[in-house]
Amino acid sequence: MRVSRTQRSGSSGSRCHKTTVLSLAGIFTCLTANERAAIAGKVKQASYEAGEVLVHPGDVLQSLFIVGAGVLSVTWPNRVGDKDELRFGPGDYFGEIGLLTGAPAGGIITALAPSVVYELAKADLRPTLEARPQIAQELGRVLAQRLATGRALSTADLDTTAAAEGLSAWLSQRVHRLFALNSAD
Repeated sequence: MRVSRTQRSGSSGSRCHKTTVLSLAGIFTCLTANERAAIAGKVKQASYEAGEVLVHPGDVLQSLFIVGAGVLSVTWPNRVGDKDELRFGPGDYFGEIGLLTGAPAGGIITALAPSVVYELAKADLRPTLEARPQIAQELGRVLAQRLATGRALSTADLDTTAAAEGLSAWLSQRVHRLFALNSAD
């Protein structure tokens, strides 16, 4: 995995920015300001120049990555043409498919402009998922939606023929099993 490139240690000012970025990511809206601040202390910041590749096909991402600044492009090498088919900007996140299913990335993520990406490792995400199981459900729902619309970074070894609701339930169960969480009612 190549995502963790230029990591910086967090200062008070960067923790404030990290908390703001977490607020932009839809999956963390249910958290209190104090919970976001606690997570912000665990995320790692990485900077990328335009043209740098963050993820290659075959990489298995074991963290959740949140775009803090810049624009990232996702392309799939096995599809016709070299155009970007998906873009990520501030507040967008990726890595959930590897994190939730262990599937390798099928696409290439490249920085289109100087970009800052924040990484939240699986081990650091687990306490939040235990305290707030609705985040695990939201990750599963978003991944199911991305799979259903063909916008997931990888579809390797996943049954995408299931209805979106069934796929979402399967992903939610997978999240709970991977993180050894109690079932959310």
